[in-house]
Amino acid sequence: MLNKKYNELKLSKEKMYYICHPLTTYGDEDINRLMEQDLVKEILDIQPGVGLVRPFEILPEDVDESEAMGVCLKLLKMCDGIILMQNWERSEGCREEVVQAVRDEQEILVFENIVRSRG
Repeated sequence: MLNKKYNELKLSKEKMYYICHPLTTYGDEDINRLMEQDLVKEILDIQPGVGLVRPFEILPEDVDESEAMGVCLKLLKMCDGIILMQNWERSEGCREEVVQAVRDEQEILVFENIVRSRG
């Protein structure tokens, strides 16, 4: 639902949203972890109390890529929607997550549409 007063997409507190952000296939892993933290903070500053599933917070740092992707896809299946963070399209893993979200008919949201009122 679009909140016209703030011109931002309102997330439902009744739903769980999966954070789709590049980790290893685009850019430095440590920088990507920090960027994900900052972007999630932006969402929660605007819309506190929203349920976010953050794979970076769940996966151990030393897990191999194929095992991590398997866990991520299972986490995504448990969510109502997916939030595409900056540069998601450059990541093989993120693109795979989007394919699954489309196949499962999950709500697909874009980070910039959630926080655009912060301009």
